[in-house]
Amino acid sequence: MISNDVLSYYRKMRNGQEVKEFLREHIKESVALIEDLDNSRLNNFVVGILCVPNFKELVKLAIIFHDSGKAFYQTERNMKEDMESGEKYLSFIGHEFVSAYLADRFVKERRKYIPDYYSIVFAIYFHHHAMGVEKREKEVIKRLRKTTKSEFEVMKDSLRKVLEYFLENEDREVLRKCLTELSAGDLNNLAFQSIRNGIYERMIHRTDPRFRKLSLIVLQCLLVYDYMSASNRDNYESEFSRAISSFYEIWLGSHKSESLI
Repeated sequence: MISNDVLSYYRKMRNGQEVKEFLREHIKESVALIEDLDNSRLNNFVVGILCVPNFKELVKLAIIFHDSGKAFYQTERNMKEDMESGEKYLSFIGHEFVSAYLADRFVKERRKYIPDYYSIVFAIYFHHHAMGVEKREKEVIKRLRKTTKSEFEVMKDSLRKVLEYFLENEDREVLRKCLTELSAGDLNNLAFQSIRNGIYERMIHRTDPRFRKLSLIVLQCLLVYDYMSASNRDNYESEFSRAISSFYEIWLGSHKSESLI
């Protein structure tokens, strides 16, 4: 294992300097960004027009679980080398599928009869790459097959300690149940295919424009909060980061006096 805690980012420079970010820190910073969501224009739209009173909870759970799959990449086997810079980094390719699978188990156990919660699974599944899905799934399955049972148990326990910090007591019990029942063999092609089929069924085959809008909005929020948190770590500005900042200021920042109802 590379660390006693779950890393969400790791890069080793050629001079030996290590740049680390722990999952707990990343989630905490991202969750802090949703403080103004209740008073935002986007919240006014989702609550008033789409009639989703628990919008903030959906976004918060998407943030909490979005990188949870990274817990199962914490070994030297997942260290790669950047051929151009010569720097080494911890690769998390395909982690979004593991994260979506964990979120799916949690949602089904905790929110069985509330369809809106599946928007969380959709957002996590697509928060990195909407294309090349099957190729990325095969890569993550190949890596997971190399994980030993003892490594898997240690990773589960480390993940539990991180996620419990952000959950209420009742949800902590649900998380423990989901992780206790989870085995490395569960994370296979059939499991990921089941998640993908469930998403396609809800987003394409069912005629529910409200749910589609909600899912895409939760995804948009996750992308913004995730990127803003990562930008604080990387400390650089780009055209994309400026676009993200503009979206946050217009749609996610505090606008207490406005109403779309």
